[in-house]
Amino acid sequence: MRIEQLHYLLELYRTRSFSKAAENVFITQPSLSTAISGLEDELGVKLFERLRSGVYPTPMGEAVVKIASELVNCEARIYEAVRAAQPPDKIRLMTIPAISFGVLLELMTSFQKDYPEVNLELKEFPPQIITDAVVDELTNVPGTFALVPIQPKTCEEVLAQLARDNITSTHIFSDNFVAHMSGKHPLASKDVISIDDFLAYPSIELNLLTKTPDNTAYNRLYMMGNTVGRRRLKERTHIEVDSLAHVKHLMLSTGTHVVALPRLIASGDRDYESGDIIWRPFVNGDDLSVDYYLIYSSLYPLKPIEKGFLNAIVAYFDQLSIAK
Repeated sequence: MRIEQLHYLLELYRTRSFSKAAENVFITQPSLSTAISGLEDELGVKLFERLRSGVYPTPMGEAVVKIASELVNCEARIYEAVRAAQPPDKIRLMTIPAISFGVLLELMTSFQKDYPEVNLELKEFPPQIITDAVVDELTNVPGTFALVPIQPKTCEEVLAQLARDNITSTHIFSDNFVAHMSGKHPLASKDVISIDDFLAYPSIELNLLTKTPDNTAYNRLYMMGNTVGRRRLKERTHIEVDSLAHVKHLMLSTGTHVVALPRLIASGDRDYESGDIIWRPFVNGDDLSVDYYLIYSSLYPLKPIEKGFLNAIVAYFDQLSIAK
């Protein structure tokens, strides 16, 4: 008997449906059916009646579910007790270099004032990827969160894979891609940039990677991807880089290169505040969106201080959404 079988048992009892239970625990319906049947075979009793109208617990099933619920609660208490015995609270926020450190530093400074006893750490994970190493750190290092951008077209598969890795995802902010350029760029005089305007100039592409469903390979996720398209790509200068610092250096040094990145990157950045670098929205910019998620391990209950940190991030980005 494995503890995950008890989790499956409780979810099947709650939903009364193999398909719904399998979906909620992120496994296939045959896998769930095999796990429940295996548990019944091991115990030598029938736990559920499978009828056309649904799945119903037998009297013995009701008794087993009650005990299973107690065991699962004990599991949660064990994890909580272990975490409570850890050293003083430490919260680590991991992020990719493409997310504005100006915004995050302001957020963490504000939180530190309210909770001076908590050690806060801001860490980049290299470079712009959600890898198994990041998932392992979220799972194995208590109090670790990661702030990641995910494009809507890949969101469902990425979040499903994270859930299978026991990672919880909380949506905190929706943003749009905009055109970033030097303040002296010929397009700087425009209020709105068309895709044709954008494609008429040398471009910079900041590479991002996102996890694929097979849990082993990683696909390159270009921030503009096929949304903007690769029209006339061979007819213009196109440079790929892997850090935001390189992007800014190219924009400032050439004065002609453009890059499409989320608007959030400009928040709290000195080069944008000084006007050396600016951004302009795209025509039909609502079609060029990205969602930011805060991800963290679901294996352990959040401590009160961690819940406070999560709520602080959500509230902070809510303010950004209002000001957007």
